[in-house]
Amino acid sequence: MPPDAICAAFDLFFRGTSLEDISRHLEVCWSLKVTAPSILEWVRGYSRMLGDWVENLMSTEKVNGGTRWH
Repeated sequence: MPPDAICAAFDLFFRGTSLEDISRHLEVCWSLKVTAPSILEWVRGYSRMLGDWVENLMSTEKVNGGTRWH
């Protein structure tokens, strides 16, 4: 799967686009057939990965960002 398409799906999800609409967008604009559950798994997986990366970066750079995200 092209990383740009995954980023587009991620962006659309956090802008409030439904999973079905994201799936349709990927099919029309990217010629990719992706199911709504697959998109949700991308969002969950990459969000965890990004969260872990930020936590690691904060600890190595000695950033005190608090315990809650707003």
